[in-house]
Amino acid sequence: MKPLLSFILIFLLLYTANPLLAQDNKQELLQQAQSLNQQLVKAYQQGKYKKAITAGKQALKIRQQVLGEHPDTATSLNNLALLYKAMGDYARAEPLYKQALQIKKITLAENHPSTATSLNNLALLYKTMGDYARAESLYKQALQIDKTALGENHPDYATNLNNLALLYKTMGDYARAAPFYKQALQIKKTALGENHPRYATSLNNLAVLYQAMGDYARAVPLYKQALQIDKTALGENHPGYATDLNNLALLYKTMGDYARAEPLYKQALQIRKTALGENHPNYACSLNNLAVLYQAMGDYARAVPLHKQALQIRKTALGENHPDYAQSLNNLAELYRIMGDYARAEPFYQQAQLLLQKTLGNSHPDTALALMNYALLLQKSNPQAAIFFAKRAINTLQASRQQNLKLSEDLKKSFIQSQENKYRTLANWLMDTGRLPEAEQVLALLKEKEAFNYVRRDHSRAANFSHAINCSSAEQSWCQRYQQISEKLTTLGQEYVRLEKKGGQRSATEEKRFIQLGQDLDVADAAYYHLIDQLKQAFAEQDKQLKRLNMAQLDNEPDNFQEVLLELGKQLGGKAVALHFWLTENRLNIIMATENNRVAKVITVDSQDLRHKIMDYRQKLKNYKNVRAESQYLYQQILQPIAKDLRQVKADYLMLSLDDVLRYVPIAALHDGKQYFAEQYALSVYTAATGVGLHLTNKPQAQWHVAGMGVSQGATAVENNNERLDFSALPAVAKELGDIIRENNKDAGILSGNVWLDEKFTLKTLQNTLGERKHQVLHLATHFHLRPGNESHSFLLLGNGHTLNLGELNQRRYRFRGIDLLTLSACNTAMGSIKSGADGSEVESFGTIAQKKGAKAVLATLWQVNDDSTSRWMQHFYQLREQQGLSKIAALRQTQLAFIQGRIKAKNGQAKGGQKGLPYDHPYHWAAFILMGNLL
Repeated sequence: MKPLLSFILIFLLLYTANPLLAQDNKQELLQQAQSLNQQLVKAYQQGKYKKAITAGKQALKIRQQVLGEHPDTATSLNNLALLYKAMGDYARAEPLYKQALQIKKITLAENHPSTATSLNNLALLYKTMGDYARAESLYKQALQIDKTALGENHPDYATNLNNLALLYKTMGDYARAAPFYKQALQIKKTALGENHPRYATSLNNLAVLYQAMGDYARAVPLYKQALQIDKTALGENHPGYATDLNNLALLYKTMGDYARAEPLYKQALQIRKTALGENHPNYACSLNNLAVLYQAMGDYARAVPLHKQALQIRKTALGENHPDYAQSLNNLAELYRIMGDYARAEPFYQQAQLLLQKTLGNSHPDTALALMNYALLLQKSNPQAAIFFAKRAINTLQASRQQNLKLSEDLKKSFIQSQENKYRTLANWLMDTGRLPEAEQVLALLKEKEAFNYVRRDHSRAANFSHAINCSSAEQSWCQRYQQISEKLTTLGQEYVRLEKKGGQRSATEEKRFIQLGQDLDVADAAYYHLIDQLKQAFAEQDKQLKRLNMAQLDNEPDNFQEVLLELGKQLGGKAVALHFWLTENRLNIIMATENNRVAKVITVDSQDLRHKIMDYRQKLKNYKNVRAESQYLYQQILQPIAKDLRQVKADYLMLSLDDVLRYVPIAALHDGKQYFAEQYALSVYTAATGVGLHLTNKPQAQWHVAGMGVSQGATAVENNNERLDFSALPAVAKELGDIIRENNKDAGILSGNVWLDEKFTLKTLQNTLGERKHQVLHLATHFHLRPGNESHSFLLLGNGHTLNLGELNQRRYRFRGIDLLTLSACNTAMGSIKSGADGSEVESFGTIAQKKGAKAVLATLWQVNDDSTSRWMQHFYQLREQQGLSKIAALRQTQLAFIQGRIKAKNGQAKGGQKGLPYDHPYHWAAFILMGNLL
């Protein structure tokens, strides 16, 4: 991050006159001090910190002699401290900051804005030193002072917001950082204009947050804007401009654009070398970043010496208890691992994760990264130990995710995407070693994280969505020991670092405690290293034993999910089987779970090509093209590898847990050359995020009473961002509801119930109906507009032209308890627009929300279906359920078969795909409907 030297300070430096002194010699001395301050400012702006310090010392000496304890003296102390901090000399900076703060409290009062500035600068020093607890307390004091004294529209108040946000970001608490950054940016834009360096600082900081969350599209323009501002305002030789170059280069490197990153890194390195010297932490940062770039480019010969030089500088400048030193240890270890030099890599990895455990704790993404990197090192030589540490990494991310509950939906999604690969890697390892139930659990956590984008959590419910990965029976004792030691390390380490930073300011009691903590930490460190050695030996022996066993022997114990499958099979009168699919790079993983065992398949695929083929298939299908060739190709890629196994277990009912772009595929419509998949099996979608067994085996009411609500007229809806969306009329909706629902004995509907059409379909009607709990089916025949990842812009269209978005729907007053089936007979109810990079996570969004709020099952659509054929589909589905007593999944399959076999034909004139009387047999008409949740 950019070293923050307050521009208010520069203002104070230039205008610190003392009108109370009458003597000519004193006035002359003060004028000399003022001139020295001007020299300091000029030297700082040129990046010449040593020259600035010399001028600062001279100015301070004059003011101490002439003024004594005076605000101007405090300003000189503060200036000199800021310069020492910028040079990385924290030991000299701290007492100067404290002295300046004390003078301002005495001479100006504790609630003066200048006192807030001193608090702010001292807090920044502690933040830089890694003492986050003291930094947070001081930042909050400064924030409150400036809020009261200056108001919430002042640039200094914005600076305090920005600094507090930066602290939270450094701590990994992105949820608290984001709103402060945004508020600070807006204040500076209004108060200072868009060409001011302080505005550039806020742009930079917000971009860094977006980058940390994986939202590169929003980070790039902010970085570029900040770079241009500082180039003009500070010049191309200033450390602040170097920081802008460094940040943009880091983003390009993260995006894989090495050609753009390298010259920016080199330019930043040279500026810092000239302006700050070769012993400064920021120079070490540039060395480290350039080394990481060369490492990514495969140029290890240039990377190694840069990493070593950065490590030594950080050790000297920051000490061996600083997270940046841990980062250098981790980076050097990672380079050795990639080079295949595991013996050199391992001690650096262990030291890095020990240090991060002590300084950052068990809920920071950096701790997770160090654990995962160590797991990668162990993966080939000791796979069971690798899994152990990978589980620790995922649980650390789960704790971090819990900490970031308040993030906006788009940032939560970016954070999830940036960490997703760690989950998939662990799932692959578990699968490769035959630990299939645990692989399923990891995938469930990943699904839970995806659903988290669409289901707003309040704190009273948050604990239900931060599950950790369980320890296996073989891992249990090691998990307990590791947890005990890691918690002790975190507690002792953070207290030790806090006291260490106080240096000579420790009291006698604190000094005694500091010595004792050092001794305790030595013992804890030794215990940690000893634990790792023992753990590795134990798991290595376990690996040898496991290699002697057949994979089938590893999975003898039935778990809760297999009991669910057994019960479902009994109630459905057939074999219930779950299929878990997930994609990683050039690999399709499949787990087939039955009531007795599990079978794993790993298929090599061109994952990028598969994504393109799926999107092309969907577009052709939606446009009513001949898709037989595409359907057969996708069958071969996705289903053929497991087809023989399904036949062997005599499967009847399949619960599909789909991942990534596979969720866009209408699995029912895939064709083996002879039959559609729907002709072979009854299919449903299993949303693992809703929890194993949730509602899956609960028997529905024998008789259904339906609440039917719909919109038949065209309408214009206005979103929260004032965007107007025009929706076409749905003329078949009135007939659809009339054919399904009979409100009295004169009506011809299939099921008894009530209808609310057009202007009668209001929020109040929906709330009252759900509250009464008289209906077992809620049938909504209206437009549903879904934008992935944005619950406030995804909504149902109501009959009076109003909307109900997902955020509002997720409020407590909308309860779906008692609803056996929520039917969404509408446009795109399960899926939003297909965009570049879409991963299909929104497919399960509405279904997940509804099930979380009590609905046992959801019937939705994957694309906009013909109005008339939808009406026919729904009518046939309900008829089979009412007249033949079929289960929901059986009724769905029989309806699909009726369409496939041409028994359902167009009635109302020309329909999409043919003239009146022609069958609706194209998969466009019948394959879009998916059932989620309870199958009975």
